[in-house]
Amino acid sequence: MILDTLTLADEARKDPPREAIICQPKCTSDFCSKNPRAICSAEDNADQSKSCQETCQHTSCSACRFLQSVPRPCPHCAKDDFKCIKQFGRCIRKQNCRRRKFPCVSKGLAAKEDFGKFQCSVPDCPVE
Repeated sequence: MILDTLTLADEARKDPPREAIICQPKCTSDFCSKNPRAICSAEDNADQSKSCQETCQHTSCSACRFLQSVPRPCPHCAKDDFKCIKQFGRCIRKQNCRRRKFPCVSKGLAAKEDFGKFQCSVPDCPVE
């Protein structure tokens, strides 16, 4: 009987319940301005949610900006592939920003107050 209990407990540790999912800090302009290279959770402000990123919608702060734009061809990343997500953020920044300093000021626009909502791109799912 004790062996059955240990086996069930071991199984529970392998697959945490959906409620136990831990997301990185939320992508906010304040968080990302203090941590421009950080991985963050864009669950509330992803420009387009990706199914493979599930609940957290992890992305890089460098893929966040004050402008809604059309997604560009950047790397496709698996869930929680933080190395790929950082590359994705650099790709978005390179295509959309006119300066290196955070926050990203989109090419052709002057002040972040003119941009509206702080929004983040989430990497596409890898092609299988």
